[in-house]
Amino acid sequence: MKVLYIHADAMEYEVKKETKLAEDIKGRETTYRMEDVLVVFTSVEKADEKGPDQIAETAAKDIKDVCGKVNTNKVMLYPYAHLSSSLASKEPAIEILRKLELRLKEEGLDVHRSPFGWYKAFNLKCKGHPLSELSRELAAEGGEKEVVSKAVEAEKKTASKWFVIDMDGKLHPLSLENNSVMGFDFSKHKGLRLFSQYEMAKSRVAGKEPPHVELMRRMELVDYEPGSDPGNMRYYPKGRLIKSLLEQHVTTRVKETGGMEVETPIM
Repeated sequence: MKVLYIHADAMEYEVKKETKLAEDIKGRETTYRMEDVLVVFTSVEKADEKGPDQIAETAAKDIKDVCGKVNTNKVMLYPYAHLSSSLASKEPAIEILRKLELRLKEEGLDVHRSPFGWYKAFNLKCKGHPLSELSRELAAEGGEKEVVSKAVEAEKKTASKWFVIDMDGKLHPLSLENNSVMGFDFSKHKGLRLFSQYEMAKSRVAGKEPPHVELMRRMELVDYEPGSDPGNMRYYPKGRLIKSLLEQHVTTRVKETGGMEVETPIM
């Protein structure tokens, strides 16, 4: 299960249109609003189907813990398919969300679950404090361990030394202290600071899905390819044309400077 937590001053939604996966909402509210609420955007995944009770228990514990940290007892469970490319089927997903809703209520939290499988308009006002945006990848206790490639495992063990060479040719050794890069004056090189920190910390975690992903899907350019590893994309005709034109343009400009093409494996 993948979740995105937003601690909000207010969250309100309006049900618009059903999808082919829509659950029956007869007798339920089509609009709803909560204030000072922890909004839990949730993607139930295929792997969660093997242990619905366990994943609901794991998620409930984590949500309660976050509620304690942000000092709220209100929770809105909001099904959000865009957090994962390996989604559970309709019935198991709804069952897990219902179990999660029940477990949270048993913990004394004020819980509302928005309808599954419906297009909804929503307004969200994030509080903006340090814990107001958090993301999690949750797995049931005793569940399958995430498969990590040998390359990533090797990267964790690799001892690296980092330097910046300035325009005068002077070498500046870098170090990472409290997640800040030290050893060079980055005041005029903010982009280099961010790049150095990203590479030295070896962080590959995204806090939330970039906004351009939804745009590319809506314009039918690019999408995730479930038959391949994460990060390998499926290009639809319009997206493939744009990609090809960009490649041709960049190659032409590079050749003008005397550069030559190389090809490397997918990293």
